[in-house]
Amino acid sequence: MSFPKYLAAFVATLAVVWVLVVASPRARTDVGASSEKHGGEIVFEVKKNKQKLLHSLFSHKDHLDAGHSCKDCHNNKIFKRDRELGVNKFTMKDIMKGEACGACHNGKMKVKGKTVFHPKKNCTRCHNTKFRKDR
Repeated sequence: MSFPKYLAAFVATLAVVWVLVVASPRARTDVGASSEKHGGEIVFEVKKNKQKLLHSLFSHKDHLDAGHSCKDCHNNKIFKRDRELGVNKFTMKDIMKGEACGACHNGKMKVKGKTVFHPKKNCTRCHNTKFRKDR
């Protein structure tokens, strides 16, 4: 008669392990932007902020809707192919030198006949996001 108690305890233990290991967002590698079909939206946190800029929001969907493909940027020249969040480190200085986002956002590149904006004097086009206070 004690077998069902052990069985119940075993099932309960499996359920706890499943929640902690499989269902926990911390244990998953497909959480966040990489879990969405189009890469999702990424918030780049502004750490050094003399100009009091907001954080920057990048939308993969907006860029794909404009006619780009993943390989246009994730080609190990502009950004790494690795889809793990945080593998591509860059600064505004890098962007202004034509690296990372600046490879296209240079005021010269044309897409569908329109010049892609340069970040200089267009700060709020990207720096437009706040974190919630309860973060």
